[in-house]
Amino acid sequence: MQGLGSVAMSFRIRTVAEALVVSVACYAGAVIGNVLRFPHVGTAILYPPYAIVTAALLLSPVRRWWIFLLAGSVGSFVPQRLGGDPAAFILLTEIANYARALLAAWGIRRFGDSGRFYTLKGMTAFLLFAVVLAPGVGAFIGAGVVAVYGDGGYWAAWRLWLMSNVLTGITLLPVVLIARDHVVRRSAVAGLRRWHEASVLIFSLLAAGALVLLAPNTSGTSLYAPLPLLLWAAVRFGPGGTSAALLMVSAMTIIGTLDERGPFITPSPSDGLLQLQLFLFVISVPLLLLSALLREQRRTADELRASQQQYRTIVEDQTELICRFRPDGALTFVNGAFGRALGRPPQDLMGAFFWSFVPPDARDTSKLLASLTPDQPLLTWEHRLVTNAGENRWEQWRVRAMFDRRGQVLDYQAVGRDITERKRAEEEHALLESQRAHAEALREADRRKDEFLAMLAHELRNPLAPIAMAVEILRLVPSGDEQIGSAREIIGRQTAQLARLVDDLLDVARITSGSIQLRLETVDLGRVIASTLESTRPLIVARQLRFETDLPEGPLTVKGDSVRLAQMFSNLVNNSAKYSPIGGRISVTVRRDANQVVLRFRDGGVGIPGNMLERIFEPFTQVHRPRDAALGGLGLGLALVKKLVELHGGTVRADSDGPGLGSEFTVRLPALRAAATEAPDSIPSAAATTRTAAGDPVRILVVDDVVDAAQSLADFLRLGGNTVHVAHNGRVALELAATHVPEVVFVDLQMPEIDGLEVARRLRGRAESSDMVLVAMTGFGQAQDRRQTAEAGFDHHLTKPLDPAAVHELLAMRRRHDGPSRAAE
Repeated sequence: MQGLGSVAMSFRIRTVAEALVVSVACYAGAVIGNVLRFPHVGTAILYPPYAIVTAALLLSPVRRWWIFLLAGSVGSFVPQRLGGDPAAFILLTEIANYARALLAAWGIRRFGDSGRFYTLKGMTAFLLFAVVLAPGVGAFIGAGVVAVYGDGGYWAAWRLWLMSNVLTGITLLPVVLIARDHVVRRSAVAGLRRWHEASVLIFSLLAAGALVLLAPNTSGTSLYAPLPLLLWAAVRFGPGGTSAALLMVSAMTIIGTLDERGPFITPSPSDGLLQLQLFLFVISVPLLLLSALLREQRRTADELRASQQQYRTIVEDQTELICRFRPDGALTFVNGAFGRALGRPPQDLMGAFFWSFVPPDARDTSKLLASLTPDQPLLTWEHRLVTNAGENRWEQWRVRAMFDRRGQVLDYQAVGRDITERKRAEEEHALLESQRAHAEALREADRRKDEFLAMLAHELRNPLAPIAMAVEILRLVPSGDEQIGSAREIIGRQTAQLARLVDDLLDVARITSGSIQLRLETVDLGRVIASTLESTRPLIVARQLRFETDLPEGPLTVKGDSVRLAQMFSNLVNNSAKYSPIGGRISVTVRRDANQVVLRFRDGGVGIPGNMLERIFEPFTQVHRPRDAALGGLGLGLALVKKLVELHGGTVRADSDGPGLGSEFTVRLPALRAAATEAPDSIPSAAATTRTAAGDPVRILVVDDVVDAAQSLADFLRLGGNTVHVAHNGRVALELAATHVPEVVFVDLQMPEIDGLEVARRLRGRAESSDMVLVAMTGFGQAQDRRQTAEAGFDHHLTKPLDPAAVHELLAMRRRHDGPSRAAE
């Protein structure tokens, strides 16, 4: 707050000081005005207070104008009162002075510009208001006052007053304002040559004035002698120098006329002074306008040169290739980067043809320049060029057309930049997008492949289901005919092989897509291998192979999925059996090597060529097998082995001494410490698959639209003493379920009209079905399929062909569940 108070106090002190300066200046000006009066009229020839007060108003804020008007009135009042003028006359003339000063200041501020006299617009506003309108209004009021208090008439006084104000405004006011601007702005001191030129001009004006304006008996034509010197001032020194020169000429002319010398001597001194004032007005107006125009043009030229210099400085610092050329293609400017790009100095390129530096295949672009307009002045194109070093580069050019006010093209500015890196990035982006689209297409193809494999598995499992059940029925119903028994075993083996092919096909697809998950537990590899031998024994017996195992004493435990490990070992044994000659030998050796378990599967079969040892693990890859090799397969078994081994964190490799010398497959798995004794899950033996569970009969409903599949399953279940009803569509199944209330319902999912999922939902919605066991039968066995059946209300999900052991286990679980209630009955 103290700071604000001190600023306000300083502002007031400055205002008071400026007002005192104005008052003192007006006092001095009034004294001069009293001396320079028209004879017998009392009107001043030149009235300095008008110039002083108007300048003060122009240089101060509007809210402070009253201060300077009052200060000017006080300064003017005293000399006039001392000169004998009545007080009323003085006060009334001050009204005229107020009017002309206010009008002049308002007009110059409103219609001029900040440059005041240094532009044509500012000088025109000044001449209109300060030299014409304001003096006219002041003369209109002041002449009335003079007419009342003086001896002359109104119009004579008006003419004298007008010319006095005009002369004051045209000579004194510009000098006062320009002098004040120079003082405030502290303009730099002019150079020595400039001072010499100004001194010569002043001396010349004084000499011409002494010879023409102050000399006696000079003719009227001699008054034009100072005109060349005034033109010199206007051209070389601008409005300030012109105003100063006019003031000097005016002073000498007035002095000479009052002393009855010079070209304005007439019988009436007043008429001579009026002619003098008119002469000064006539020569001053065009000279001041000329000086302002020349000053504005010089400033414009300076700004243009500065702009050009700035433009050159900017473009020279750019790395882009910048040039300008005329409509005919001739270069008028090139920057350093343009010259460096062409290996030539910029000055040597002036006048060269711009389009000669553009590759031939892009030169047709020049025809597009004709389409540019002031509203659409830009043209952009890109072209490829080959450098001297043979490198391919890309450039982008942007041309802007420069138009005049009539819309005609003056020239063109072209900016070229190297966009090779951008083009490379765009190409890389396009390549990435193409690769991304290709990858998406591959994912879509993979998805469709999975869908196809799932559908293929379903369609293959549907006919396998009744075949497998028929074989199982034949096994359960003994026959004394050896040929029938042999045929039964052949059908069984081939059916199992087909089922295994379908499983391998789906497993490879699931492992490749990452959708398979292992159920890891502590597994004893000895038990897994024993189970493998049982599952592969039919093929070994059929091929009359000798099978040898070399297992260490004690358990060899690993962390793995017992089912998948059994599948992996079974595939290896089956592969050896298929490629071994009839009566050949297969050996399995298991050893612990540090922190690994090493399993070696050795056969004396057809062997593997050296170039196939790595490829043998790729899907659908097979080594040429002999004519007696059985059950060749699809080439998926070893691919599945490799995937499963890697999922368990192990490795597998194939070795062979060559064709006909057998092969050896070595599997390495991470071993657990011997202390790990977690019991593994039991692996069902092959014998369990053919053992019929005994017990009380179970009420069963079989639902399948495939008649053979439904009938074969029903016959198999009836052999166990169960009560079985069959339905071939969902509607009949619901009716039979309501009538017989089965304990177990086997439902195929793919049925017309009402599918298996809907059958399960409706059964679960019945009160009598709450304790019913629902078993889904389908060719789809992926995780999402099992989740879907569980959500529909199924208790179990079995894939076709059904495993007889799994069916018997489900029935046994049902009997155990109903045991106490049956005993109570």
